[in-house]
Amino acid sequence: MTLSCPVCGSSEIIWNEKKGEVVCGVCGTVIDIIYSYSMTESDTEEIVIDNKYYKDEIKIKESRVKEFMKNENNIRKINEYEIILNSMLLDKKYRIIYKILNEEGILGGIKAKTKVGLLIYFRYAYNNEYLKILEKLGIKKALIRKNIRKIGNKKMRRVLDKIIEEIEQI
Repeated sequence: MTLSCPVCGSSEIIWNEKKGEVVCGVCGTVIDIIYSYSMTESDTEEIVIDNKYYKDEIKIKESRVKEFMKNENNIRKINEYEIILNSMLLDKKYRIIYKILNEEGILGGIKAKTKVGLLIYFRYAYNNEYLKILEKLGIKKALIRKNIRKIGNKKMRRVLDKIIEEIEQI
């Protein structure tokens, strides 16, 4: 299993032992913290590669990573709702809902917290179960209501019908 960025999905992961962080090499998200590492700065690891293409590719990537790591503004901390969102998307029903909401343009330009709230709302739309879950996650129902109003009645019915149709197929 390879590690990938929970935000952009890239598998270009950088282990920065000096700063104690695991960082996405594409979007700069700090994915994890390295709590202990026994190598000192003077220790080195050697990888032997005979293929010239790979040697050149590694040199290019190393220089990109070094340049990237120089600028700390590139590193963005991942918030708890992005982690929750990525965990939710492991569930097939949430993935279906996410796909439909994304296709309808509902998820564009909103924060992870709102996406989490909307996914929960659409999953439990026909009962008040979602209110308890939102409360546990610290998401105010006013935030969700505001975003639901933006969707509009026609689009809302169409989205709910699509979600029900696709979830019934699994």
